[in-house]
Amino acid sequence: IEEQYRALISVPLIEGTKNAIVHGNCCDKSKKVTIAMQINNAKMHFSIADEGQGFDFEKILQQSILERKGNGLLLIEKLATDIQFDDNGSKISFVIDVPFSIVDNQKRINILNQIQNQEIKQKHLI
Repeated sequence: IEEQYRALISVPLIEGTKNAIVHGNCCDKSKKVTIAMQINNAKMHFSIADEGQGFDFEKILQQSILERKGNGLLLIEKLATDIQFDDNGSKISFVIDVPFSIVDNQKRINILNQIQNQEIKQKHLI
């Protein structure tokens, strides 16, 4: 992933995790936050779940910027797509579109070619 896109990934992830710890779990160290990530093409799918009671996310999403207590959810809204809330708001899922660089793609192609060449060599030795 190109360096310029790392903040695009880290900011929503950090804000969602912080919200889960502070607002969801009320900083209770005995409660856990679960983070899952899946990459599909140039999309990164994240989910962050806490053990809290959840919250009225529809009410928060309708509030103006000035009415909100913080910027965490707003940053997620601005940087991510396909935002969903589950389990009464104690789980947020979102997608971040991340363009992978041509250099990274070429590296992946080279690695795949090396693996395939190694497999061919091994077949001829058997």
